[in-house]
Amino acid sequence: MKRYEFEDLISDYLENSLSLKKRKDFELYLFENPDSAEIVDQMKNTIMQMKSVERVTTSVDFMDRLMNKVQVSKNDTRQYIADQSTIFGFTPLYASVMTSLVLALVFVGFQLFSPDLPLSTSESSTMAQEKPPAFLDQIIPAQEPDSDLTAAENDSLYKDKMDKTNKDYSGKIRFVKD
Repeated sequence: MKRYEFEDLISDYLENSLSLKKRKDFELYLFENPDSAEIVDQMKNTIMQMKSVERVTTSVDFMDRLMNKVQVSKNDTRQYIADQSTIFGFTPLYASVMTSLVLALVFVGFQLFSPDLPLSTSESSTMAQEKPPAFLDQIIPAQEPDSDLTAAENDSLYKDKMDKTNKDYSGKIRFVKD
């Protein structure tokens, strides 16, 4: 028996409604797994506590009055929802906020994707009257390299190998803890 099967059969075991074979399997599982015995004891205690709770008594027409109140509340909420005016599913406040956000998004989008459009007529006239700076008229000629790199005779890769010399470090080496 697996744990899930055991947990499903706890209530049937406590109510004594298991068949003889299932009851033996259940008790064998209890014997092999001491933790499962604790679970069964907890369930027994819970059932005992629930039985000891004082029963609540209600009036005879309690259910009828409760059902009437439920029906009235259902009808009231439907009327309330139907009475609300909405614009595309938004309340008027949220519709106006959404409209202003969409307009702001469109305005910012136009400014980002077409910055050549002037913001106002007064700004465009002042921009046209400005004279470009003098340094924009000067063109700097491109500098040509002094020598052709493909015609170089010495390669920089071999430079590291040529600089290394054999040095004698035999008299200068000291070992730690000598």
